[in-house]
This record gives sequence, structure tokens and C-alpha cells, in this order.
Amino acid sequence: MVHPSHQPNLTSPSRTPPSTQRGFFVNLVGSQNTLMQVCESLELTIDSLQKLTDAYFNRMMAFTLFHEPSFGDKIQSIKDSLHLKALMASIFSISARFNISSDSESSPTSTMPNWPSHAHFHRLAKGFIDEALDGCDDEPPPICVTQALVLCTFYELARGVRGHAWRLLGTCVRVAYEQRLHLIDSMTPGPTKPPSTQSELLQWSGMEERRRLWWVIWQMDAFASTVRKSPTAIDQAINETYLPVSDDFWFQNKYQPSCFLDPIPTERSKRLLKSGNNSDMAWFVVVNSIMRDAQVLARGNIHGALSDLMPGDDEGFHSLKYYFHGHFRKTQSSEDGRQLSLLIRALQQTVAALPGRLSYQGGYLSFGDLPSGDNPAQPRSEPREDSAQHAVFLMSQLARFMIYHHLAFSEILLGTIFSESGGSPSFEWSATPRSERERLSNSEGLRSCLEASDNIYAVIRRSSETHIEWTNPFLASTVWLAASLQILRKVFAPSTCGDLSEQESKIEVLRGVCQRYTDFWDTPRSLLHNLDSLEERLLKKKAEIAAMEAQSALCCEARNRGQQSFSVSAGASGRNPAENFRFATGIGPVINLSQSPVEPQFMDQGHGGGLSLSPYTSMGREDWMDSRRDSLGNMEVANYSTGNMEMPYFSPSEGFTGFPEADQELSLFISTLVG
Repeated sequence: MVHPSHQPNLTSPSRTPPSTQRGFFVNLVGSQNTLMQVCESLELTIDSLQKLTDAYFNRMMAFTLFHEPSFGDKIQSIKDSLHLKALMASIFSISARFNISSDSESSPTSTMPNWPSHAHFHRLAKGFIDEALDGCDDEPPPICVTQALVLCTFYELARGVRGHAWRLLGTCVRVAYEQRLHLIDSMTPGPTKPPSTQSELLQWSGMEERRRLWWVIWQMDAFASTVRKSPTAIDQAINETYLPVSDDFWFQNKYQPSCFLDPIPTERSKRLLKSGNNSDMAWFVVVNSIMRDAQVLARGNIHGALSDLMPGDDEGFHSLKYYFHGHFRKTQSSEDGRQLSLLIRALQQTVAALPGRLSYQGGYLSFGDLPSGDNPAQPRSEPREDSAQHAVFLMSQLARFMIYHHLAFSEILLGTIFSESGGSPSFEWSATPRSERERLSNSEGLRSCLEASDNIYAVIRRSSETHIEWTNPFLASTVWLAASLQILRKVFAPSTCGDLSEQESKIEVLRGVCQRYTDFWDTPRSLLHNLDSLEERLLKKKAEIAAMEAQSALCCEARNRGQQSFSVSAGASGRNPAENFRFATGIGPVINLSQSPVEPQFMDQGHGGGLSLSPYTSMGREDWMDSRRDSLGNMEVANYSTGNMEMPYFSPSEGFTGFPEADQELSLFISTLVG
């Protein structure tokens, strides 16, 4: 799939075959002794060494670390056999996963390659890297060792962001700081003369390789910190390294201007667009940074930190309740709402500014597969471009979820609906028809989360079944998130799903993709186990909630027969959780609780009033507030603007509304999804 370049004053070079052609290792006469030591340690022949190297460059699409045309020169320049063994073993821990026979000249009848497994290469790489780092003593390690460390860390993180992988990432960041990779372009005071001579271009190319190394570490740090619900190891305030340029310019040693990652989210895409840099890696970083900014908002952090509480942990749950209605209430400010609005605008701007070849428009992504018999007319596209488009689109949907889950969490936890006056924001192509998006506009947070899930499902359905092998395994967590939201919709709002069998099919497809990520990349099996048990756990909670709601309704009825008027909270309205969800998604009649303390009156959906956070009796708002202050003490109710949405929160004296207090797991469900 070819699109015109957005760069007006530079001619984009064509992607030419790199010099790493088959047999180049044999031609490295000056490094034969070192190469033979590497082959012996890795239990490989020179031919196998070459095939595994070719497979890495042909199939590894998650990121580009090496300057392919000069990779042979790089190998020849590494004089320490230990360093070369560490680098090659880490490369082969990735490439040994692929079906080499399709990328080589091996016999069509060959089935299993005659070399060790990817896990074996990974174990060797870890040992070589540890030994190499120990040998550096107090000196920074060479770049080739850092590259090996990055590939080893990538391998571990793909298997799960657990203790060892988490600590290994910390080592990556420390080594990167030691090599000043975060300050590569810090000495550039302003516009400078572009490199023009051969020596200047070679120096620029060498610096670009270091920039790639830094930004891969940055991506791993963002991913792992999001999963762990922890601060990043990299200080975002001190990042003076230009975003990477496109592979085509780099591989042909053609200078391409770039820019820093601006600290202001809305300025990032503007600066990148102005620089003329159309690199897929640079644009992916910009979208990724917006996702991370949304995830680290104060409310997102505490949701994630407290979502580690085990179900059934009453003490932990009451600590959570105390936080939400105490400290959280005091620390939350209007800045949260302004920041969310800023991130929404930043994401919209970035998606709109994407280069054409990175902007997914709903087409089929073949990832280089031949047209199928069922659809021989489907286009066969370049795997690298399809992989970049797929990654940017999924990251934009994840960023959207991270922004809106703040609102969706409150909607579910408090049983509220956020009113809005305008239409829902546009994020370019969407699998959800405009009419349905307008119909769901009464609940911006939850609606956007569900739409992101639908979009992820849609792009997967429009991708080759082999796309797993061409994409970054970190995206498995995003697919899992989409599947979880579909299960949530199925359990609590089956009437919003349309055909139930179609909803089941969505879940099955998304679950199948998670399974294939596990089969190929060894992503955590815990994702599958949690997904398989999620529906049963939610159904159990739904039954518990229904029983408690029924009891609450009886209590309300008994109180209503009393001698005095009183207020009834939204959670005690007798509305069951499925109805809560239907109201939250905009499906079904909207209830205006201000009409009656007990019996809600139906309101035409054409009115945009939404659902009141706290019901008022026939008395006016101020009188009602005064009476509540008298009866409840220091109650505070504040509304902080988030664009055109109202964000409510409660005082410690108010109990949870919507889902009852005893429902620990469901109240934390949305926040748990982000980690």
C-alpha cells in the first residue's frame, strides 16, 4: 500500500535491499576468527548465522535498532568476541521464533531448523551480557552491549512485566543514562547547517543509531510502567534527544530533520509535522506519550495502585473507600479536568496529522500475505507499513481508553451519567456508526472506552491471521483490554450488544488473538486465565448486586411509608445494574431523578439532561443542599469541568452509589483493566 509523502521539500528515498544479503558473513575476512568463536558458542554454522540474521532484519517489525546496510561493518568493528556473542545471541532470541524456511533458500521440505530454540539463545545472551557488563567495571559499556541488553529486556517484557523483566529494564535505563543517550542533541542551540559531506552524514547516521536505542528504551519503559502502574524510570523532563527519522532516509544516509518530544501534549504533533519527519517510530512515540500522560494522572495512578487489592479483602476495600471519599476528594482539583481536555485535543490533533501511510482508514492489512481464495482481489501490501499502521492505530485506541477510563470509572463506580452539550469528539476512522455514537453520547467516558474496543476488534478482523508475527507483542495487552470490555458489555448490558451471538464472536476473536500472541511471543498466560474467568466472576457479582439492589428497594419503600420526607441516593433507587449500564451507554430511557424522590419519571431522550448525580426532592436545589448539610455534616459536592462534561465527586459522608459498597471487584474493574 503506497501513499504520497507529506514531506514537501525532500524526496523520500525508495526502500532498497540492504547490504545484509545472504553470505555477507562469509565475506567478513577480517572477523573470521571472532565469528568462528561466536558460531562455536552459539552452536551454529556460518550458514545458520546468516539465515538467523536475515530473518531478524526481514521479520522484526517492532522497532529498528540497527543500520542494516552497514551491519556487516558493525560486526567487523566488534573486536571483543564476548560482546559479539552477546549481540548475536540476543538477536537470535528474536529471529529464532520465525519460520526461517520462508525467508531462506532452504528446501521446501524442511520443517524444523537445525539450531537451538529462541529460549536457548536468550539464556546464552543473558549470561554473555552479565559477563560483559561486569567486565566494563566503572566504564560505560559499548553500544553493541547496550543493544544486546535492550533486545534481552524486550524478550523478557514480552513474556510479562514481572520482577526480573522489571529490574532488567531498570538496568537498561541506567546504562542509557550512563551513555548520555537522553542528551544526544542537547548541545544543538538552534537551527544548524544540515550535514552534507560524507563524513558528516556518517556521523549523523551513527548518532541516529544511538537515538533509536534511546527511544526503544523509552517505549519499553512506558509500556512496563503502564502495566505495573508505576512511575517511569526515565525522567520525562530531561529528554533532549531527537525523535528517530524514517528508516528509508537513515539507511541511505540522507539527512532528515527531526525534533524533540515536546513536554506539552498538544505541541508534539505540531512540532513533528513542522520538522517534516514522517517516521513511523516517531509518530508512534507521540501517540504513546499521550497514552502515558493520560495513564499517570493522579486518579489513574490511585486506581491502578489500589486495583491490586485481592477480591474479598474487606480491610483493603474499606481503605479504598476511605481514600476515595477522603484524601482523593481533597487532592482532586479542576486541573484534572483541564488536563483530560488537553489530552483529548492532543490525541485528536495527532490522529489528524498522521502521515497517510500511517493513518488506518478501515482497509485490509495483508502483512504481505498472498490474496486468499475467498477474496483474490484483496491487496497485498508491505508488511512493514502494515505493521506500523496497525501499531499506531491500536496505540491511539489505547490512548483513547486511558483518557476516558477516568470518566468511565466514575460512571460505573458512582452510577452517574455525564451530561454533555455537544457531539462526541472525532478520532478519524471508527468501526462504530455515527448514529450509534450520537445515541450513546450521554456517557462520554464509557461510550468512548467501548468504541475503542470495537475499533480494536474491527482492525483485527481486517488483518491477516499472521499479523501476530509482524507486530509488537506489547500490543497483546491492548487486545486483552478490548476483549475485557466486550465481556463487560455482554454481562451488564446484553441489550446493547444487538445479536448476542455476534457479541460472543467478538469475544472469541479477541481471545483468539491473545492466544496466538501467547503461542508465538510467550506473552503471559495469566492474561488468558484472567479473561477466561472474567465473565463468571462478573456474573457472580451481577447476581450479588441484584440481590442488594432488591434489598435497597425494599428499604426505600419502607422509608417512603414513614412520616417524613427524605432523600434517596441514586444507588438506592431500585435500579438494577443492567439498567445502570444501559443508562450509562445511552440505551434506554433516561431517568431524571429530580422529579421524584422515589419513583423516577421517564424523560424524552431528545433532552440532553442526563442523570442527576444526587436526586432532589420537590424542594429546590439550595434547600435540598442545606438540608443535606444539616443531616450529614460536612458534606461537599463539587463539579469540575472536563471540557463539556461534568465530573462529580462525593464527600466521605456519602456512601458509594450505583454499585453497592460490598461489590469490591466490580467497582475496581475499569481501573484494573489499565494494568
